[in-house]
Amino acid sequence: MKNLAIISLVLGLAALGVGLFCQFEVVPAEESLQRFSRTMDYDDPRYAATRSLFMEKNDQKNLYGQIALIAGGLGLLGGVFAGIKKAKLGFIAAGVSLPGLILGLLQATHMFS
Repeated sequence: MKNLAIISLVLGLAALGVGLFCQFEVVPAEESLQRFSRTMDYDDPRYAATRSLFMEKNDQKNLYGQIALIAGGLGLLGGVFAGIKKAKLGFIAAGVSLPGLILGLLQATHMFS
């Protein structure tokens, strides 16, 4: 069970890192591109370039969000299971995985839109 707790902790840290990167780097870039494209006319050639950049950032946000969601969910499940089986590190892994799971839910789903 100690190995499961360690694996869950690594997954939770990875989910938290990916989720924080996405929240502080990708999401603001996507929002600024969206705000910028709203001020343009559809006939403007810069609109097409801005729209393609926006779609690229949106795809990145969804990808990183899904990675954080899956890794956080697996880390949380493994951490709770290891914690119930008397590995104290399991509850620490579950605590680290939960914010990664929440960040993944924020970014990869329309649950909080």
